[in-house]
Amino acid sequence: MANEQVVTEAEVLAAGQTLMGRGKAVTGHTLRQITKRGDPKRLASIWKGHIDAQAPPPPVVTLPPQIDELLATERERASMGVEATFLSLWSAADRIGDERVKVATAAIQERLDVQDIEMTAATENLMLAEHERDEAVAQVKVSTEMVQELEKRLAAEVARRERLQEELQASEVRSAAAGEEASNTRTKAREDWTRLQETINAATSRAASAEGRFEMARDSLAEMTDRLAAVEREARLASVGQAALEGELKAALDRATAAEERLERRTTAKGPRQAPPKRVRAPREAAAG
Repeated sequence: MANEQVVTEAEVLAAGQTLMGRGKAVTGHTLRQITKRGDPKRLASIWKGHIDAQAPPPPVVTLPPQIDELLATERERASMGVEATFLSLWSAADRIGDERVKVATAAIQERLDVQDIEMTAATENLMLAEHERDEAVAQVKVSTEMVQELEKRLAAEVARRERLQEELQASEVRSAAAGEEASNTRTKAREDWTRLQETINAATSRAASAEGRFEMARDSLAEMTDRLAAVEREARLASVGQAALEGELKAALDRATAAEERLERRTTAKGPRQAPPKRVRAPREAAAG
């Protein structure tokens, strides 16, 4: 990673030439904008060394012709001290010019340093803004993913509600069919109960008739001994028939009770249970009571 930050001198010089071709000032930060890496101070130092190396050598001090002639005249009239005086004066003037150049150069360098500082701050602000932009983009991406996930959940919830609605409609259809079946079963049970009551009433009538004949036969026992045996046999046969009828009645009652229990389980939510028809007791049960 460290080798990636090193900028060669050739790259720095090429970047400086590019900036000069564009008419822009060559500073550490402008060089870094071209190279995309490196320390701005190091880049500026390399470029300054290149400029200093290309600077021409200091000019040879040449006296103007007037001073040269004056110097020749004075040289003839005076000693070598006069020539030294003129040279000293010219050197002093040259030093004064050099100092002015140095002052101007220092002021320019100071302004360049201020620009470098400002450019450094601007670069840092730019990097901070880019970082904030990247964070904002990441947050937008996360928000987009959350919205997509919520949309998926919403679609699943809508599908689940539609499925429950269909199941509810199917349940209502089944409930209506069950209610109709229960109504049919209740009607059939009532019809069976009516037929059973008719059968019981007929059996009761036959039993009463047999009992009457038995009483008549007992009253005339002395006179109708032979007929008594026949009547007794008839009575026994009637008792057997009555027992069979009572068995049928009990079985019918059991079936009716089971039907009522099934009906009650199916129609619990439909309303209170209706009382079953009153049971007609058989003759023997009535006698026992």
